[in-house]
Parts: sequence; structure tokens; C-alpha cells
Amino acid sequence: MALTSSDIARIRADRGSSALLFLTDRCPVECAHCSVGSLRSGPGISDWPRFTSLVAGLAAHRRILVVAISGGDPFAERRGLSHAVRELSAAGKQLVLHTSGFFGAAQWAEPVLRRTETVVLSTDRHHRARVPDQVWLAAARLIRACGAWLVVQSIEEDADQAAELLHRAFGRGWADWAEIVRQPGLAHGRGADWYQPARASSGERCALVGTPVVRYDGTVTACCNETVIMGGGPDRLRRKAATAEELHSALDSLDDDPLLWAVGATGPAALRPGAGPDGICAQCWRVLEHGTGSPAFTKALRGLREGAHDV
Repeated sequence: MALTSSDIARIRADRGSSALLFLTDRCPVECAHCSVGSLRSGPGISDWPRFTSLVAGLAAHRRILVVAISGGDPFAERRGLSHAVRELSAAGKQLVLHTSGFFGAAQWAEPVLRRTETVVLSTDRHHRARVPDQVWLAAARLIRACGAWLVVQSIEEDADQAAELLHRAFGRGWADWAEIVRQPGLAHGRGADWYQPARASSGERCALVGTPVVRYDGTVTACCNETVIMGGGPDRLRRKAATAEELHSALDSLDDDPLLWAVGATGPAALRPGAGPDGICAQCWRVLEHGTGSPAFTKALRGLREGAHDV
């Protein structure tokens, strides 16, 4: 069953029902604005037993319904991607793959794509400087032929380029099996050289803190902030796992954290008023590093969180 971008957003808003598998730090495209700074020579899966245990843990987790797979570019890690997709699909998980489409029409990608509900295919001026249009078009057509819904992701100012490519790939009827999602450039990784951090309103909640990220190396983070995935930010956002059992414990620990729960339920500014108008991630980090200023308040949050579990 295809998942549109609105379907994915709705599922991610349901805390604990989705997760992201960060498959590799490798990417042969090396876009100038890459938010995780991936390189062709970046590290990938080096401990196969650990990786397969992590995949088994995700597959066995009953609460998780949807698993997104990204990197780097997951298609740069062929063995790991094929294994993860096969195991997660067999366990009934719906899959969303993120890629630049550098694989073009590669036949080995077909079994992966046929087990996938949705592919998020990026394009913008940075990608087009590294991935020839004909390669991207071949990837888009292969994705469509394999039956996956196609979400073309582009930075806001380049969305017209995305529409032009889709028209070239499929003609006027492309909207029957594809959509364009516009998003701002991210000021993380190499993207910090191109974009400014987003500002946050005082009442903004974080819709992503309940979507954990499992890195191929066993690092588990509470959210998909790119700096956090790459090792930055407060330690409270991070756990370690080497087995399926440890992964479940790490996910439970993050889910039970009262401050993380409150960041998602009320927003960090509500926990530490007067923290300033900067981005929601910066606000969250201050709360996690310095607390709310009141041990009693934190204790009350834990009670509220436990009550939410009982509902």
C-alpha cells in the first residue's frame, strides 16, 4: 500500500509508530549541501552480526509500523539495504527509502523497490550537478515500474525543476503516482555553508522526537536531527545497542524519558520559558542539557508520562 507524504507525516506524529534506519554514511553523490556530510569514502557497515541484530530488533518491534531507510544513500550499501528491506518487509513493516537515484536503472535495485511502499527521491540544483538527468529519470521510471509511490523532494526554490523532471519522465499524468514535497535547505553538515538555521515560535512542538533513528553502528537517537545523528547534541538524546534486545531497551528508554515526551507534547519553549526565538532543536537541547529549572516539575512530567502510557 503506497504511503504519500501526508500519510508518512500522520504516522510519524503517532509517537513510537515509526523509526528511521540510518544505513550508511556513504554516498557517491557528495552534494554540496548534504546535511549529514556524506562522502563516497564515508564509513559503512563494518560489523555485520551487529547490523543484522539491529534489523532483527526493528523487525520484531510490534509498535513500529513504518521504517524509513536513509543515509548517506542506502543504495550505496547494497548488501545491507537488500538484507534490511527483505527482513523488514517480511515482518510486515511498510518501507520508505530515501535516495538521490544515482543507481539509475540498475537491475539489482528492482527486488528492493518492489518491497518498498514509497521512495523519496531528491532533486535540486545541488543534486543535478552530481547526478545526470538521464540517470535520475531512469531511477524515477524504475521506481514507478516497481510499483512504489514516488515523493520527489526538493528545496523550495528548485521545486519547478522537480516538476519539469517528472513531466519528462512520465508526461502530464505524473501526479497520478508521484508528488513534489518542498522543504527548506537544512543548516546541518555541509548545508551550514548554504542555509541559516530555522527559527521557532514559542509554542512549537516537535513532531519528530517520537521517531527514533537506528544507525548501522548501534547508535540510537531520539530524533532525526542530522547533527544528533552524526554525534552532536546532548547525550540524553542518544543510546547504544548491539543486539535486538538492547535495541528494544534503548527504544523503551527514549520513549519513557519525561523531558523528551514533553518536548513532543508541549514544545521545549513551554518547559523553559524565555529561552529565545532560535530553532526548536536549540531550544530542546537547552532543556535537555540544563533541565527545566525545577526538579518538582520534572517529577510531575514523569507522572504525566506514566499516565499517558496507561491510557
